[in-house]
Amino acid sequence: MTRRPGEAASVLAGRVADKDPGRLRQAATRVVHRVDPDGAAERARVRRAARRVELVHGHDGMATLLADLPAQVG
Repeated sequence: MTRRPGEAASVLAGRVADKDPGRLRQAATRVVHRVDPDGAAERARVRRAARRVELVHGHDGMATLLADLPAQVG
């Protein structure tokens, strides 16, 4: 579905009043997916292709495990 470029902003404008940053991000993500589902799917495909797991060695025998993986949406 193709829509005007500024449509996401106009749809979101009425929903930002009393949202904290986390809720605002969630609302914006939902609106962008609704306005541009094909673009959202392409961005997800690119991100999945760039997934990675990294082990960062620390001090005193410690390490940090970092994972940038896709979240499964049920």
